[in-house]
Amino acid sequence: MYITFSSESNTAIVRGEIIGAGSHNYRVRMIQGQILTIRNFGDVFPAIISPDGQLMVRETNVEGNENEWTGIIPVSGVYTLQLDSHLRGYEYEFLVLIEGNENF
Repeated sequence: MYITFSSESNTAIVRGEIIGAGSHNYRVRMIQGQILTIRNFGDVFPAIISPDGQLMVRETNVEGNENEWTGIIPVSGVYTLQLDSHLRGYEYEFLVLIEGNENF
């Protein structure tokens, strides 16, 4: 599922619930040099996966403020925000903020 932004906003709230096994994937198209911020309001931080499938961020390597991560996008393409069940169900909610080139 793609994350969509209104023409007036560079933020989106993603919320949902995982029941049982599996994962939820959210995709967002990013342009090199944009700044991506993920602000987590739930118990599980989404993993951030680059367009080439490399894991950029996961919950265990979010430093400092465990509920927020900010980084500069290294390459243009579609990034995946992934939440895995880890064989337990949970509700999640996080904010996606994109700053920089406003032509997304």
